[in-house]
Amino acid sequence: MSIAEEIETRAARYLARREDPDWSKEDQASLDAWRRESTAHEVAYLRLEHGWRKVGRLSVLRRTEGTQITLGSQTDCDPVAVSSDTRTSAGAHRPGVIQQHAVAAIAAMLVLVLVCVSLGWQRNLFFATQYSTQRGVQKSISLRDGSRVDLNTDTNLKAQLSTKARTVWLDRGEAYFEVVQDQTRPFVLYAGTHRVDVLGTKFSVRLNDGFLRVTVVEGRVRVDPTQSDRARNAVLLTSGQVATTNGASMLVVEKSARRLADELSWRRGALVFDHTTLAEAAAEFNRYGHKELVISDDAADVAIGGSFQAANVEAFVQLLNQAFGLHAKEYEDKIQISR
Repeated sequence: MSIAEEIETRAARYLARREDPDWSKEDQASLDAWRRESTAHEVAYLRLEHGWRKVGRLSVLRRTEGTQITLGSQTDCDPVAVSSDTRTSAGAHRPGVIQQHAVAAIAAMLVLVLVCVSLGWQRNLFFATQYSTQRGVQKSISLRDGSRVDLNTDTNLKAQLSTKARTVWLDRGEAYFEVVQDQTRPFVLYAGTHRVDVLGTKFSVRLNDGFLRVTVVEGRVRVDPTQSDRARNAVLLTSGQVATTNGASMLVVEKSARRLADELSWRRGALVFDHTTLAEAAAEFNRYGHKELVISDDAADVAIGGSFQAANVEAFVQLLNQAFGLHAKEYEDKIQISR
């Protein structure tokens, strides 16, 4: 799939998702941010949105003038049949109006066909399965190919498996994958502005505040941006490597098995810190709890270490008092920590 096709597909996904009743403010913010990332994104979205509105006019034509329109199934890009049985309320034929509306309906369908062609339409493209978790919730899912995915707190992910490809979109949050090898069906993940090609492996992906982190536990993955020369900017990661991206920049580091286990401790409900500042630790706890942990400036740089239950911020606060003599002031929706 070319970069242009990837952009078209992303725009089409947003348009389809926008029609869902559970479209949220977070979804709208994600769309707005994606459109601002590049002119190509904005142009692709506006063009497909225009075609979407054109197709929507067909239902209006049917209600107002009685034009009979037969669509194919929702997963097909079949041509449509437009009859000329358009009548006035008195039952008299109006050839001029019939012709105008028939032309408008056919034009709208042509827009739909062009959209299908430009996307390289596959069946069920707009009907990927969605998986999500609320804040403080984790769960495991099994994909139809046998691959396993563990979702961390506040995560939204979509997956589409066909006979030719396996595609996953991580809209936000963090997920750990154990991918079943299948040479006939590539496994590709899109997160933010990057694409991850998976070669039968165990890895995790975290997308947060524009930063993407890919951690490879076993096997290999290829990470590359979707908005530049992929062949030139692609990075191949192997076991023990972690890539962190910010825009087009990417940093790759090696980590020991113990450090990797610590990084994935969330899978057993724990947070592991090693010479971590209290401000950074609080940011991690705040991903899980419903009561925000606020650190004053005089305590933000305190370095801590250890293993803690992600869902038990109160116990963490008590340890801060015992080990460092830090003071906690509890409010209805937050806990303030200071010296």
